[in-house]
Amino acid sequence: MIHTLPKLTARGLVSAATAYWEKLSAGGTVTMPMQKQVWGDEFGMCVDKFGVPWMVNISQPQI
Repeated sequence: MIHTLPKLTARGLVSAATAYWEKLSAGGTVTMPMQKQVWGDEFGMCVDKFGVPWMVNISQPQI
């Protein structure tokens, strides 16, 4: 299932995506903390409380 975020400002979009990450990883196991990567985005991996693995990439808005 793919989740899409509502249309927001650039700052609001990153904040909303970060909030999704916090909720998704809550009660599960973070296998790679969300952090800035060499390609410029923030990336993290976790296994949610139901055992489903996730890879999350938060792209920085292109201006």
